[in-house]
Amino acid sequence: MTDRDPTRVTGRQDDRDDPTDTTRGSDTRGDATRGVSRRDVLRGVGAAGLAGVAGVGGATGTQSAVEPRLVEADPDAGFESPYYLYAPGVDRSDVSVLVEPVNSGTPSDDFQDDLDVGRRLVEGGKPRQIADELGVPLVVPVFPNPRTGEYGDAFTQYLDVETMAIDEGSLERIDLQLLRMVDHAVDRLAAEGVDASADDLLLNGFSATGNFVNKFAAFHPDRVLSLTAGAVNGTALLPRTEARGQTLNYQIGVADFEDIVGEPFDRDAWRSVQQLLYMGEAERPPIDDTLPYSGVWNPDQADVAYEVYGRDMQEERMPYCERVYDEAGADARFEVYDDTGHSYSSEIVADVVASHRAALGLTDLSVPEQPAVGDESLEVTVFVAETDVDGSVSVRAFGGNGSPISDRAAVAPDAPTDISLGLDRPAGSGERITVAALPEGATGPDGAVATDRTTAEARVAVAERVVDGDTSIRVDYEYADTAERSAVLSVVPDGTGPYYQRRVALERLDPGSADTRTFEVDTGTQGVPFETGDTVQVWLIPTGNQAPERTVADATLTVAGAPGSVSFAAPPTGGDESVRVSYDLADHAARDARLTLSTGDETTTLRTAVPPGTTRTETVSLDAGLAGVPLETGATVTVRLERDGETLGRTTGLVGGDSIVDVGFPGAVLADTASVRVSYAVDDGLDDGATLVLRDGTGGTLDSATLDAGASGETTLDLPQPTTIGDDLVAAVTDGGTSLATATTTVRRIAAADLAFAAVPTGDSAGVTAQVDLAADFPDERGRLRLFPDDGGGRYGIGLDRIDRDQRVTRTYELDQPLSDFGLGTGIELRLFPNDWGRLEDVVGVARSTISGVVLTETPRPGHDSVTVEYAVPESLGDPVLRVTVDGTTAAETAVDPGSDGERALSLSPGLSDGATVTVAVVDGGVEAFGTETTVRPAPAAVSFTDTPTAGSTEVAVSLALDDDYDPGGFVALRLYSERGSGFGTHLATVSPGTDDRLTVALDPREGEVPFAAGETVRLTVVDGDDPYARRPLGTTETTVVASDDATGGAPEFAADVDDGDGEIEFDEVTDVIRAYNDDDAEVAFEDVVRVIGEYNDDGDWADVDP
Repeated sequence: MTDRDPTRVTGRQDDRDDPTDTTRGSDTRGDATRGVSRRDVLRGVGAAGLAGVAGVGGATGTQSAVEPRLVEADPDAGFESPYYLYAPGVDRSDVSVLVEPVNSGTPSDDFQDDLDVGRRLVEGGKPRQIADELGVPLVVPVFPNPRTGEYGDAFTQYLDVETMAIDEGSLERIDLQLLRMVDHAVDRLAAEGVDASADDLLLNGFSATGNFVNKFAAFHPDRVLSLTAGAVNGTALLPRTEARGQTLNYQIGVADFEDIVGEPFDRDAWRSVQQLLYMGEAERPPIDDTLPYSGVWNPDQADVAYEVYGRDMQEERMPYCERVYDEAGADARFEVYDDTGHSYSSEIVADVVASHRAALGLTDLSVPEQPAVGDESLEVTVFVAETDVDGSVSVRAFGGNGSPISDRAAVAPDAPTDISLGLDRPAGSGERITVAALPEGATGPDGAVATDRTTAEARVAVAERVVDGDTSIRVDYEYADTAERSAVLSVVPDGTGPYYQRRVALERLDPGSADTRTFEVDTGTQGVPFETGDTVQVWLIPTGNQAPERTVADATLTVAGAPGSVSFAAPPTGGDESVRVSYDLADHAARDARLTLSTGDETTTLRTAVPPGTTRTETVSLDAGLAGVPLETGATVTVRLERDGETLGRTTGLVGGDSIVDVGFPGAVLADTASVRVSYAVDDGLDDGATLVLRDGTGGTLDSATLDAGASGETTLDLPQPTTIGDDLVAAVTDGGTSLATATTTVRRIAAADLAFAAVPTGDSAGVTAQVDLAADFPDERGRLRLFPDDGGGRYGIGLDRIDRDQRVTRTYELDQPLSDFGLGTGIELRLFPNDWGRLEDVVGVARSTISGVVLTETPRPGHDSVTVEYAVPESLGDPVLRVTVDGTTAAETAVDPGSDGERALSLSPGLSDGATVTVAVVDGGVEAFGTETTVRPAPAAVSFTDTPTAGSTEVAVSLALDDDYDPGGFVALRLYSERGSGFGTHLATVSPGTDDRLTVALDPREGEVPFAAGETVRLTVVDGDDPYARRPLGTTETTVVASDDATGGAPEFAADVDDGDGEIEFDEVTDVIRAYNDDDAEVAFEDVVRVIGEYNDDGDWADVDP
């Protein structure tokens, strides 16, 4: 056995939701005597009207709670590792047990590490929270995950193939040991007055243990009622023996199940296990993906896994698994949560609880997010068992005095539902609000089948716009005097690290605090000064908490660009009586500004009113009576945009003749040096000379020197302490405090090492080209080269190469995914470490670049008269231009700035034609730097709603067609998207080329957008299987959900209104019907006519319609 590299084990397989919360991420018992499955009972009888309490059976009164405790291993009872046990006070019998094994994050030979994680999980982690909300006991098995020794190659906490192959010793068949732990725990619970069942387990896991419980349920589906598995990186166990020409052995599929556990895969039992499999949209390889790690996947399995699942976790693997589970008839929901990384969110926790609660048939209602003072709606999650109500059910909110403060919102029984419940008035400070699920006839909370109470405790808002360069933030806050403890007002600037490393406390607030204040934020904080486009959060969070879902109020803002900017469009020159300036005033500047020019002590107004939204370059004549006009060589000239004494934008220039002011760093500044060489040149028109200043990246002065007028050359400036890699240094020539010229450099390497990107990294590449030079005196026998994207590379980056001392190489390193996966415009660094490095601070060389590229944001179709381009341009280009060519002819182009990124819409005239070749490229100096090409084709699919979706509906009726010659390269799917759902959408069906059909698709009631709500927009899209976000739709349609009274069951009624009385619809009566019931494409097509007449026919037989 060999030691495993700590950076190559499992990626980040722990939960980074909270630094204090480490939650992560066939033998049967009594088969012969079980008879009717308890699962059947649970799904048949609900909860007998008791809300929010788990289990079924007769009520026995409140049972004793069992405090968290460690139960030692008991080999005689069949388990050789300990487990933690906990039970809340419950008042039902025969309760299910929640099981979540420990995931320690990384392997360790110290078992105490695993025990510590288990203790935290059971005392205050996510499984404890879930068990409390469900009202069920919790078992946390603690299996060791050793780094070395006999079991060093097994990743036990993932239940990998090496673990299942262990055939002797303390870790043999840990799946069976887990079942024995549960049996043992149930006996322990019974001895303490808790009536629990060892059958119909509830499983939860995150990251490694998410994969564990997903696999465990396939081995023992008869013992599992429901499971929730998070951060599964798109590698759910597939219920297949082969796919895509590959045999699917465990841990990919079930081909060798009988060899592993002695019995074949029980597909029927597995189908009955309710599953929620999910991950975050912002999870990134390799840190959040297990496939690159040999400690999880052996090389042979990894090759098969990539071939079967694909490489992209969200866009290939999750949709593929979702399709396979759907076709297998699994009771499974797949979700990718927007704007979520490798961590829990409040939405995820609510969905996890709701999923298990639905499996148990337990009526419950919760308000998962505490409302802020002034909120006008509440987000409510509700599940009402059908057996708990006789008739309809609705949700309503009631104020502190018991009066209703919202309308009723109808919900469907037996369907987990998320509701945005509008309030009649804003929530008051300290107001206690009750939300109730009301059966038919109930008018208040006393008659409810489920209630939840919440309090509007706080309010926080950003009182003034934050713009580029700001280091302060003005906050309006209120913290109700009903709050039970103090809270911390915090700001979380934009950045790449975990939120808890970026969070800055502004003020501790006692209950009853309210004010509007401006807070300065330390410029040494990551993300400060704020920059244009940054996302900044303000939190009000009770003391002792860290995670964002525990805030009582929050606000999010996007940093605006500076309100104004001014620059000289041409250098001011001695003798001039005018200046050429460029200036702009942003739309958000709100009021007009004034453009002024100053020479010495004299100031004149150039433009009295510059309106917001102005962008202009012009030559402005100067008043000949102004002192300093004509301009004098060597004079300092300042142009400002100002308003009410506030400078919104400014530029200062030196009036030139043949003279210059310049400053620079003549060579690279290396680490561990105590001085810096700086070059300079000073205009001889500066009679009093100038000052050369060296500053650090935060603006602090490190050293300075006085320069005589007309001086030029180089000098050495001293540093108070030696440089370190990553330090920013700024040199400036100043006059009277005004910077006349500046230069910036970053310490990137030690003297004995040099590295650089040998080619600009582009999004369409799956690799990077690096040039590395290690001198003979490099401090180790070799260096390690690693790649660090700003977003997604993980704490320890991606290993690339080991390079020997006294060697110079230029190599291209292939990655497991294209660079575009990290995002165009994302910063990316090469870092060089000694061979024996152990800390990130050991870095000895850095090279930085940006992922560049240009792509179309949507597929061009015939008739399109514009294209939208996403781009990122390296700073190394001189005059970059975005260019669109159609069939080789330039159709549109626009200049962009070096180092910029974003989106641009370019108009085309005429529009695109079928078969045209469209190329988008970044061109510099007439030479294409990089680009992409596509061919215009008609949309190969057509899709429409054959009935308008109605509020409360849990199905959609669809007309669907796909060209028979379309080659998907994988599979094609029909997906549903809605305002309340995620961008990932919901898989409805697999679509084969040549399909031309009508179908009604039942929707999973556990999906967040089901049942539909009146007024929301829903969209059907046909997509390639690897395009779940519908960036390249093959066909799409959308409509607005209507109230049931307005639905097109309405088509027959409307038709009856225009019928001439003979009970039949003739074609001369159809026109008015079509005007109201066409498919919203503004064209009356034959299929519209057929649909309406077919709906009107009494037998629904489409053959009756004779065109």
